[in-house]
Amino acid sequence: MRRHALLACLAFGLAPHLGAQVLAPYLVADINTQTDAMGSDPMPIGSIGGRALLLVGQRRELWSSDGSEAGTTPLVQTAGFLAFAATPGGRFAFLREPVGEGYRPWVSDGTPAGTYPLSVAPFAGSFMQFQRRWLHLPGTDRIYFGGDRDGLGYELWTTDGTAGGTRLVADLAAGPDGSEPHELTLFRGRVYFAADDGRGDSLWTTNGTTNGTRLISDPDPQSRQSNGPRFLKVVGQTLFYFLERPDGWSLWKSDGTKPGTRQIARLPVRPSSQFDLPQGVSHLGKLFFIAEPVTGGGGAQLWASDGTAAGTRAVASFPTGDPLAFRLSAIQPAGQLLFAADEPVRGRELWTTNGLPGGARLLKDICPGPCDGLDFEPFLEFGGRLWLRGSTPAQGIELWTTDGTTAGTRLFKDLCPGSCSARPRQLGLIGATLYLSASDGQAEQLWRTTGTPAGTVRLTQAPNALGGILPMGAVAGAAFLFSGTDPVHGRELWKTTGTVASTGLLADLADDPSASSNPHDLVRAGTRAIFLADDGVHTGRIWSSDGTTAGTRRLPFETGEFAEELGFAHAVAAEHFAYLYRGAIRERALWRSDGTTAGTFPVTPPGLRESPDGVAPLGLGDRAYFVGTDTAHGEELWATDGTAASTHLVAESRPGPQGSRPDHLEPFLGGQLLFEASDELINTRPYVTNGTAASTRLLEEAYPFLGEVGEHTLAGNKFFFLRPDATLWVSDGTAAGTLLVSPEGVQSLALFAAGGKVLFSASSGGETYLGVYVSDGTAAGTKLVGSDFALVQNLAYLPPVGVGSRVLFTAYRLGDFTHPALWVTGGTPGTTFPLIEPDDSASLPTNATPFAGRLLLRSNSTVWLTDGTPAGTTVELPPDPGSGPAPILTVAGERAFFARFSPEAGVELWALRVP
Repeated sequence: MRRHALLACLAFGLAPHLGAQVLAPYLVADINTQTDAMGSDPMPIGSIGGRALLLVGQRRELWSSDGSEAGTTPLVQTAGFLAFAATPGGRFAFLREPVGEGYRPWVSDGTPAGTYPLSVAPFAGSFMQFQRRWLHLPGTDRIYFGGDRDGLGYELWTTDGTAGGTRLVADLAAGPDGSEPHELTLFRGRVYFAADDGRGDSLWTTNGTTNGTRLISDPDPQSRQSNGPRFLKVVGQTLFYFLERPDGWSLWKSDGTKPGTRQIARLPVRPSSQFDLPQGVSHLGKLFFIAEPVTGGGGAQLWASDGTAAGTRAVASFPTGDPLAFRLSAIQPAGQLLFAADEPVRGRELWTTNGLPGGARLLKDICPGPCDGLDFEPFLEFGGRLWLRGSTPAQGIELWTTDGTTAGTRLFKDLCPGSCSARPRQLGLIGATLYLSASDGQAEQLWRTTGTPAGTVRLTQAPNALGGILPMGAVAGAAFLFSGTDPVHGRELWKTTGTVASTGLLADLADDPSASSNPHDLVRAGTRAIFLADDGVHTGRIWSSDGTTAGTRRLPFETGEFAEELGFAHAVAAEHFAYLYRGAIRERALWRSDGTTAGTFPVTPPGLRESPDGVAPLGLGDRAYFVGTDTAHGEELWATDGTAASTHLVAESRPGPQGSRPDHLEPFLGGQLLFEASDELINTRPYVTNGTAASTRLLEEAYPFLGEVGEHTLAGNKFFFLRPDATLWVSDGTAAGTLLVSPEGVQSLALFAAGGKVLFSASSGGETYLGVYVSDGTAAGTKLVGSDFALVQNLAYLPPVGVGSRVLFTAYRLGDFTHPALWVTGGTPGTTFPLIEPDDSASLPTNATPFAGRLLLRSNSTVWLTDGTPAGTTVELPPDPGSGPAPILTVAGERAFFARFSPEAGVELWALRVP
């Protein structure tokens, strides 16, 4: 039984009264009063002086509000603002106004008179960042990619989605051949990749700048061309990769530095090179990978490595030589790894392992005998469970689910009753609702599920609803758009909001009613979806939709001679906009679109082929630090206290126009700033500063008693850090106050700061997991609070956060890794227990905002208010199927502001008010 079952109340839209007073949401102002308007679409971005700052409308004008209609007013006529940081003291906000190919910084104290630019001349470059192999940097708008331009060959480039923010990172190989960067991987806040500078493939890293790009491993003369570092995979604080020589493969690891990069073991096998497989899974603190014999024959194997030669070994072997027999799962049930494997006696079935030799076993023989019980479709994690396509003679290929136990592995629902096969496929996810395609025996149909058989409904009924081809869909606001078919209109754009009544034709896009527009390549871009469709005259036109018929329109983007070559690359993780290609494969240019006409434009100049800095400012006290560029100093660290006169260059770590490329801005002891920058030798080193040139020093010179600092965090007025042996230390900035606090024999696996304390999962340094510790910065105050659960390190869940004298954190029970819960601890085992423990992990809080001495917690669907006790935890905004996901909240004074839709006003500014 769950300890605090709030979910039952949520299902009926009720707020449980547990002793705390429930707040009432109210409409602050109807900013856009036009009768046919969809609202002003306000975006609360910060709190200044008890007022909320917001960006309003498509022009993104800057407004502020005190929570009343009369007090909701514009601050300045300039439009197009992007918010970056507000000082913790709440004195001003730091904003950016795009200017040409650069930016101009502004500040605001929430009043018209206090809103002005800090400088007349703009800074060059861009603040933002993105990621993927195409590498997207989380929480930013920057992508790294390989590109060929200006006769430099194929080199590493980066873009923030603008032409001005698209640039070469480094020309590593002179001449037109290029260094061919590949294997782009994010590790410890930097991008790691393999490239050949003319001496052979080797491992490189970059912070996005030429000066910040450096060699990590020396080129191996025995390494085959383009078979240098392969299959890069991050496991905790270790980067693994493989290297092929003529005499075989070897496994390597790196801590991100050249001295910390070394070979672990020579391998008698080779890692699977099948392109559609995950090449490694980070699980149980180990790297798992699929291997096959070097010479053929002998079967496929599952290997694991803990980063040591002795700990690198095969954990399971199977007679089949086909590595496609394996499917590795990222779900973490009860300390296991789930995978599919094929053997002659049982066929392809579901297996599990604990990562040790002999620890693999069959979890479920779905189809008894030599038949295959699992289809090749990849596993899907949804609602804290693993979903797969199981196959039996009686039911065909249907939707199955597992919680990691034999008893919990079962047929979820027979979508095509009888022996016919539904062959379900994932189409899209909105909050806690998953959309699927499944065959009814004749054609593909659209289904939705909330994770229970009762919540699984067929939405389309037409004889050929999804057209008999591989369907696709995308989210637009609260609607799911997809390509659907009926006898009258042919294949056109359809929509649903999760009910049968809401499912149907959205727009007939073809000029000829009897023709089909064939919408395809649907991609989410912010609150809209963009896609390709035919208008009856031209093929491959770009369209945009907000989920309404009136809001579905063609973008004026002419594809010209390359119409057949135009397609979407992908939507970035942040989903601000989507990227698309135009042109032939070797010459195609990169464009971006946010679903609007103004937001659709090229980001690469002619000649940049396919492919697939900035640093966000940091507010400390009454000062904001940011990275700026000018012709005399290059890219360096700047600071401002909110006036044009105070905006100044902090220090030149590398004098001259090249700049030091500062990165990783973090708070440090005594209100100082900790950051990394390149020196005159182009070595990236940590510095500290209080905002002046005289105070800017290397960390090792300013605090030599800290020793070698690894993972670190600031909690209250104490600096917690790990030494290379994973022991936990704390410092108050003095030699006498720099102390070891972790007990003897205890090593930290993860480090989180909250409420002036740190939490960490711990081990004994071997295979033994010890539990979760809480530390106040003293040896006596470092205590084990539980050994039967583990901290969740998934960034999708709420990180530890303090409320009063308690700390909230997300954790799994060791015996039930499929149901993470929000826990609370007062620093002792007796005060540690789950606070919110829903059956659906998608309903867990993912965001916390301080409010009136308590915390506002937000999940995909719900907003809670809590003081860290069961009696003081209430639901403030229960799930509302008609309004989409729960809103993002911005606290200002005694109100929490958010954007909300209502039929009367559209999307406007609302607030919760302290009674």
